[in-house]
Amino acid sequence: MAKEQAIAADERGYDSLEEATICENHLIDPYLRGRAGTATVASCSFCGRADGGEAFAVPFAGIQEIFMNAFWTFYSRADDAPYWDHEYHGLVDTQFTVAEFAHGIFDDSVIDDITDALSEAIGEPEVGTWFTRMATDDLELSWSEFERTARHVSRFIAPIDKGGRSPMTRVSSFLGQLLLYIEGKHSLVRTMEPGTLVYRGRPVETVAGKLYDTAGELGPAPAASAASNRMSPAGIPMFYCSADPVTAVAEIAVHDIRPFAVIGEFVCQRNLRILDLTKVRTRPSPLDPDSWAEARMLSFLDQFASDLSRPVIADDRQHVEYAPTQVLTEYFRWVPSKKIDGIEMRSSQTGASTFILFVDANEVVDLSDNRVDLGLPRTRLTASLVGDEEPVGPAFALDQAKVVAYEVNRKVEPIPVAYRMGSEWMITKPARAR
Repeated sequence: MAKEQAIAADERGYDSLEEATICENHLIDPYLRGRAGTATVASCSFCGRADGGEAFAVPFAGIQEIFMNAFWTFYSRADDAPYWDHEYHGLVDTQFTVAEFAHGIFDDSVIDDITDALSEAIGEPEVGTWFTRMATDDLELSWSEFERTARHVSRFIAPIDKGGRSPMTRVSSFLGQLLLYIEGKHSLVRTMEPGTLVYRGRPVETVAGKLYDTAGELGPAPAASAASNRMSPAGIPMFYCSADPVTAVAEIAVHDIRPFAVIGEFVCQRNLRILDLTKVRTRPSPLDPDSWAEARMLSFLDQFASDLSRPVIADDRQHVEYAPTQVLTEYFRWVPSKKIDGIEMRSSQTGASTFILFVDANEVVDLSDNRVDLGLPRTRLTASLVGDEEPVGPAFALDQAKVVAYEVNRKVEPIPVAYRMGSEWMITKPARAR
């Protein structure tokens, strides 16, 4: 049996660790524990336990086969990586990749030793890199192609293009798949309820004299003055805000060099439907073939949410980096059959929630404004244009008694993303613009 496993392993692209054993308590993935079988040996090759008493370990060859079967489903060799603009994309060091996949499958006390053994069994150090394919229907690759198209080829989604000549039409199926997160079984839409507090502000040069303290000054800019941002092009106002004042200050700090920020506390006035990309989701086992499609989709979603919130270097020019997320935000705003009112993400500065809400200046008022208490159903102009007739009132009210000026504390925390190995650079994690 061991010989058959070794031959099968070699055919699948790795050497079988047929002599190794592992303690059952090192297996923390439920699917793996259920498939490991009954303990037959009293020694472990990874923690060194060997008391000669009752059996507590299982042969590692069967464990390795289950692990590698799943590994090859989610990863591929470097020469299969997506290639454009004269270079391969998504390459990650073998050791890092194995450790990443093994996390949550094996106990942390032995994961380094298991990673070393599995990486050596995979072999081919001269190749040494892999790329991740954690996406349903190649969502991750579609997202990369969508980003490239929106930045450098086209930003227009042709409503009727039977010939598929429009570059954006050729990748628009990717957008349709993302609707699963709004309308499908994986819906991440939640309700922001009245009374929810959010924070938004403006940078200032000094705290001497009169400071901003009204909804008109601290709320979203009028359409004519709306600047280009991560999720909105110039001229289309949106309400950028955060779940706490510290995050609001941190978000302002990366876009402006002024030493102070005035932050207002805004109170939600009506139910808002939010696409929550921060939602913690229960992951199925990546080792279970019946759960692979769902595992890929959820893995892609984490990467996708991270890409949406990654920082962009601040300067005075229009960034092509904004184009993909601007197109995507417009799609989420107008295409779903039941409209959403905004998107919630993790701040790249603090990790706390930050929001991009489809709310304009006319929907943000001062708490003392009598419009807050009218309680009368009204309909947005834009809602009537697209057929949405739900009753609405002001979306947020500024509590002027809660406006606070903060000193901005900027700090830099360098994160290593690559290291030298011989004459080559090895990437430890995707490099992001800071």
